Amino acid sequence: MKIFSKRTNPQVQSHAQLTERQARLTGMRSEAQAALDAALGDRQSHLIGGNVDNDDVAKTLQARADSAQSALVGLDDAITALAIQITNAEAAQCAEQLRIKSEADAKELSAVLANVEKVLPAWIATAREMSELLGSLNNFRYQVGGVSNYLGGVATETEVGLRVVLDDLSGAIGPIARGEQSIIIGKTPQVPAVAAPPAPPPKDHFTYTTPNHAAPTYRVPGAFAKETNR
Repeated sequence: MKIFSKRTNPQVQSHAQLTERQARLTGMRSEAQAALDAALGDRQSHLIGGNVDNDDVAKTLQARADSAQSALVGLDDAITALAIQITNAEAAQCAEQLRIKSEADAKELSAVLANVEKVLPAWIATAREMSELLGSLNNFRYQVGGVSNYLGGVATETEVGLRVVLDDLSGAIGPIARGEQSIIIGKTPQVPAVAAPPAPPPKDHFTYTTPNHAAPTYRVPGAFAKETNR
């Protein structure tokens, strides 16, 4: 089964071109708006103070206004359509970045599992060997037998339990590569511990009571300061 792939998306490659064209069209729109404002102003000036009987001038001014309006509308339509293309290109770019990261994470997980599979047999053999060596001492010292049994149990439980874990992790490689699951491999950044607020300074006095609870309580101001200054 092919998990990892090599492919590129033409939308991702054209994203920079689309944004560059959007900037150019936005500049052209500003010029078109200025041209339309000028054409409308000239037409209004002619209608207010010009010779309204001169049809040629009126038609020329009207044609300028119509042309400027049409140019502005065309630019607005193009900018709107371009914005949709840019949105689609950005979505494709995000999808491509997710694909690259997902496949990289899956490869890293696969490498970790391969390394565990490589060292596991020797590790289990070592634990069992140590268990047998210590067991041969027949509990000569108090903890020898306990450690021997512990190592033997760890080897057996690890061989069985870790096999289940490794099979489960191996089955996650495909979903991770497809972006259906996410994983963080390696050390995660440590969150700095919040420093505890400093303890309040001790009060500069102490109180004591005589053994007779009915007796008064005495308070000595500045007692700690006196002790320190001695």
